[in-house]
Amino acid sequence: MQSKRGRLRLPGALVNAGLMSLVFFSAAACTKEDKNPATEAETRIVGTPSFALSGTVELPVAWSTKALKGPISDIALAGGNAPLMAVAYEGSGLQLFTLKAEAFAEPGPYSVTRLADGQHAVIDGAALTLFPGINRDGELKAYVYGDGLVAPVSIDLPVNPSSRPAGLCTAPAISESDGLFRLAYWTELSPDILHSGRIVEVNGDITWLPDEAVDAGSPIKSCVLTRDGAQTSGGSAIASTTLARPGFQALISLDETGGLSLLHEDLGHHPVRLIDGISVSAPQTPIAISALGEPRDGGYPGGVIIVAGETAPDEHKVVFVDTGALTLLASE
Repeated sequence: MQSKRGRLRLPGALVNAGLMSLVFFSAAACTKEDKNPATEAETRIVGTPSFALSGTVELPVAWSTKALKGPISDIALAGGNAPLMAVAYEGSGLQLFTLKAEAFAEPGPYSVTRLADGQHAVIDGAALTLFPGINRDGELKAYVYGDGLVAPVSIDLPVNPSSRPAGLCTAPAISESDGLFRLAYWTELSPDILHSGRIVEVNGDITWLPDEAVDAGSPIKSCVLTRDGAQTSGGSAIASTTLARPGFQALISLDETGGLSLLHEDLGHHPVRLIDGISVSAPQTPIAISALGEPRDGGYPGGVIIVAGETAPDEHKVVFVDTGALTLLASE
């Protein structure tokens, strides 16, 4: 894969996108017991809901994977016509699933510690899905799946951090001239500095076009990229994801105690409680999250949040949380 580099014709000269805007908030997540989430967050999330929320937001767990082979280190989603979920296991193993929780393709033998949202690209005429991530050796990689592959394969990303990367986030390119996709990361030695840029393809080579690094002011724990720039979380937050669809955009955060919260410009900042289904239980202490506002498969017309963790002693699953009760009302 690394030797087969496609071409993306970019009109005019390539220039950096400029300084990405960054909003830092010290505590984007609250614990499950937090009954009065303070206005600790300074981010404003765009949306036009027609109703108000008070107290805890309750969302139902609709489906889950079967018991997986072991503890999970991270999860990620890729949207599109055939959305995929990637699950990285502690120790070794990267497995792909459909949004119906069905295993898809053979697992890849990779030791992955962090995953970012999957992005789609066409390289050498092949439609590929790439899940950028960080492996156990502290290298930035992309785990790629497409037609003709029986399992995801690992390729190097052309990003050379000054020290071991600690976390990353991605987003689709804003336009075709913007390259393949956008990526941001921070490092263990400089956890308060966010490095962002674009992965592009020029004359057959995959290239990193960095923007100017941004000082978040405090150590970063997670980040998300939007069309307006980058948003970072710190404090007790360990992961964050956006739930975005026409008329609704919210930030979903996970804290170090396993507590989930929602942040929306008009609805405010609320803890989120997962409600068990008839035969599906939510993890007692979630350890990873991701979301899609408009999945085109899986039966979630109002969007879905996936949550990983231990649902029973030594039973590790990813559960699918239906967000329609929140997003569909907000879009009316």
